[in-house]
Amino acid sequence: MDNIYKAVGYVRLSREDGDNLESESIYNQKQLIKQFVNDRNIILKQFFVDDGFSGGNFNRPAFKEMINYLEKDQANMVITKDLSRLGRDYIGTGFYLEHYFPEHRIRYYAILDCFDSFDSTTTDMTPIKVGLNDMYAKDISKKVRSALYSKKRHGFYTGSIACFGYLKDPLNKGLLIVDPKTEPIVKLIYQLFINGKTTGEIAQILTTSKKPTPIMRMGNNRIKNLKNPAIWNSQSVRAILQNEMLTGTLIQGKSQNVSYKSKKRQYINKKNWIICPNNHPAIISRDVFNLVQKRLIKRKHRNSNNKSLLLSGLLYCFECHSTIGLQYRNNGKLITTVCNYYKKNSKQKLCSAHYYHYDQIEKIITNKLQLLLNDNKIKNQLNQALKQIFNSYQIKLKKIKTDINKKINLYKKKLDILYEDRLDEIISYDFYLKKKKEIIDEIEILKLNKMQYSSSLTLIDLKAKISLILSSLSKDLIARLINRIEISELGEIRVFYQFK
Repeated sequence: MDNIYKAVGYVRLSREDGDNLESESIYNQKQLIKQFVNDRNIILKQFFVDDGFSGGNFNRPAFKEMINYLEKDQANMVITKDLSRLGRDYIGTGFYLEHYFPEHRIRYYAILDCFDSFDSTTTDMTPIKVGLNDMYAKDISKKVRSALYSKKRHGFYTGSIACFGYLKDPLNKGLLIVDPKTEPIVKLIYQLFINGKTTGEIAQILTTSKKPTPIMRMGNNRIKNLKNPAIWNSQSVRAILQNEMLTGTLIQGKSQNVSYKSKKRQYINKKNWIICPNNHPAIISRDVFNLVQKRLIKRKHRNSNNKSLLLSGLLYCFECHSTIGLQYRNNGKLITTVCNYYKKNSKQKLCSAHYYHYDQIEKIITNKLQLLLNDNKIKNQLNQALKQIFNSYQIKLKKIKTDINKKINLYKKKLDILYEDRLDEIISYDFYLKKKKEIIDEIEILKLNKMQYSSSLTLIDLKAKISLILSSLSKDLIARLINRIEISELGEIRVFYQFK
């Protein structure tokens, strides 16, 4: 190493290192890198440390920060204790070793593996070592998942934070105990709901009385990027009303990582959840919980009428950009709009009500769309688009018919070969009849398919169908034409279309 290099040290430690935590410690890795640098012409610029992050993927904060640092040309060398510190994922590690570092002229050195990316004699065994690291990560992941599954089956709570209403027992982290600070809030939520309050009204009551929200229990790191962490919302209230764990039943295994290399979660079928009844003290009785679930279902059906309205899901507040909801008055005879952000936080006056008659807004929008669709310029654009679609469709049809003809000809050739085999007495007469019937049946099916494609729509038919669709504005058509509708405090309506 005759040239002087500006290097960064990358250090990583995670639970997958198991019994080797002492030897793999952050301190020991740093000391090894410092000693290596001191004996050579290398300037150590800084360390990047990922403490508690798996090597199974590269979604690590310090690693990303290091890559950003390298791309600013602030260093031209990366040093790690060994290859496994860089990563245990075969594909990802291979990408950095074989593509990223060479393309950016960055030298990479793994001390204990004697790996030098600028010395080809040290890289021959690299694919094997990286592959072994990947296998190690996969094996560790299986063992960790198996151990966690066993704990869950035996009623141990494995979540990092207890659900609202509970705390993790300081003497046994796998057990849940009632939280004296949040238990009264849970009971209040259930009592208010049983007394007829909506989830939105309950959220307002909790916010006004300054009850701590679930998110506030998760520490400063979780709430620092939130606008109003002390404000309750209907979703938080509903989540508590639907949480069966409040009855003393421990429910785990609702989701799992897609693979050991990915942080993405996938939901598990309910029949495969791990359920342990009477596992911890109940805050809500089973009878009360079941009553609340029935009422929630009834209210859900009552609110489902909104889905049939033409503009539902498209209305937004101009001032705060939140969604605008629809509420029924006078036994459903009158429908009015309301800003959902205002509705949730009316006492705080974070926005205004935006109360307007829905029917009037729908009439204004449908009139706008009818005028738009009757405009000659728009009609010409639609006709041009239809021609392009139709021509593309015809090309596909032609290809499909050609493919069908090829298959029919192929089957006919098979019939000829089959007949010759019978004449030469290579096959029996019964086998000949059986195979002949199978081939003829396949040919008939292909001919039927060909007939279906032959009786396809003409351009005139297509235009007529489109014209019929456009003449009656359906919810689906409106959603295809309109991206969003914003309503201002003064009742001004702005329409944003899906097209220019």
